[in-house]
Amino acid sequence: MAERTFLVPLDSRPANTDMPERMSASAGIAVDRPPLSVLGSLRRPADIPAVRGWLEESLRAGVRRVILSTDMLAYGGLVASRSPATSLRDAERNLSFVKKLKKKYSDLEIYAFGVIPRDATTAADSESFRRWSEQMRGADTKAAAAARPGRERNFRINMNLIEWAAEGALDFFALGKEDTASGNPNSAEIEALDAAARAAGGDRAAVLTGADELAQIMLARCFLRRARAPLKFFIDCSRKDMEIVPLYEPGPIGENIRMQIMCAGGVEADSAADADAVLLPAVSRGAEDLFLAQLRGGRAAPDEVPHALLEKIGRHARAGRAVGLIDALRINGSSPALVEALLNKKLFFRLAGYAGWNTASNSSGTVVAQTALAAAGAREVPLGSARANNRAVARARFMLDRLAEDYVFSAFARGELARRLESPMDMKYTEDVRLALNERMELRFGKTLKRAFAGGAAKVYAGGARALSADVATVRIHACLPWKRLFEARIDLDVRLRMIDG
Repeated sequence: MAERTFLVPLDSRPANTDMPERMSASAGIAVDRPPLSVLGSLRRPADIPAVRGWLEESLRAGVRRVILSTDMLAYGGLVASRSPATSLRDAERNLSFVKKLKKKYSDLEIYAFGVIPRDATTAADSESFRRWSEQMRGADTKAAAAARPGRERNFRINMNLIEWAAEGALDFFALGKEDTASGNPNSAEIEALDAAARAAGGDRAAVLTGADELAQIMLARCFLRRARAPLKFFIDCSRKDMEIVPLYEPGPIGENIRMQIMCAGGVEADSAADADAVLLPAVSRGAEDLFLAQLRGGRAAPDEVPHALLEKIGRHARAGRAVGLIDALRINGSSPALVEALLNKKLFFRLAGYAGWNTASNSSGTVVAQTALAAAGAREVPLGSARANNRAVARARFMLDRLAEDYVFSAFARGELARRLESPMDMKYTEDVRLALNERMELRFGKTLKRAFAGGAAKVYAGGARALSADVATVRIHACLPWKRLFEARIDLDVRLRMIDG
């Protein structure tokens, strides 16, 4: 029977709900969460009493491992956390029960995560998108001043949570910095929180870059905590590329990957030979925001195939290491040239982790967590056992999700749909739009699967130097826009994967 971990997510979007659930199966974990109906949406905060009630009922039923979004419990989700509508006093009251949970349930493990607010407004329509663009360029100082009361409230709440972690009321508290504007206008705030986290101890709290991937990182941490030996990661990347500061982020990509490894419960190895897992960041200076290009009716410039990177993937996979590929060649979508090369060379499913779905930190956090769960999950069960095969199938399913969401939707179908709409940011999500989305997804995804499984099968990562084959028998795709905007899609694949000895 799968272990149960309960998740209070950041909001109802697929990155915060579907991704942790689906990723967890690769390590034999079952993740439960509140129903989507109480988790809010773009314009509606979550039902905080209902979420808290769900959590308390779960704890009474005997759950002993929880992952908590403090922004969900304090404000009603990520978007609500950017609004000053909730007072400091109310936010403190909403969270007060969390501090008492370990006294009530002595063996409870609590992995909490919070978000330092982004430096710009929520882009919900054309006008707010215009303001978002100005604020991200650092050109709208009035908006920054107006946001100050909310930022100060969140700062106090996050400081309190770091103190709770230091005192042992939380097993760990990860605090992520959401999108950073040009000039990093809130750097003093980040530095103060980081200093407090360091004082609490690296085994208690940490500040890093990102938001939507934090639940995934906490999922990896609670799994690796029970491992017999630490999981060792090696980052195979040049010093020059490690120092690249990605778009919308305050610091170098290499520093953040190291923080994500630490927060996930892993350790860094000195060499690939000493590592259980290898992370390969694919990065470039001046990476393009694919979503912005699509909103403006354009297409992304063609990218080049990084042949040296492909050679590294093959070499590490043959050596028996779990390989995680961070696709940050673009922002908000996969690099088509990279994914197509991986498919052509039969390397995509050999990966233990892949992501290219939003910012560089979002993608790297997903890959760190996914690779950690894959490597640790594979080494604790005998190869060829039913449990091992089930976990290999779950990993292959998650990789199919990444093909559907990061590559087919983000790199292609979303742009095709945007060009069809008169005003993509003010779109009305009608049945015609949904049908058009599914038509484009099915057509492109079908072609992608034919390439991925040319010859009838593809080798998939199954732990160490071993691999199994997966044959996709039938696939159906169901896609919708859960927040009635083009930025993200909820994609469900109806697929039967058959494991073949090989």
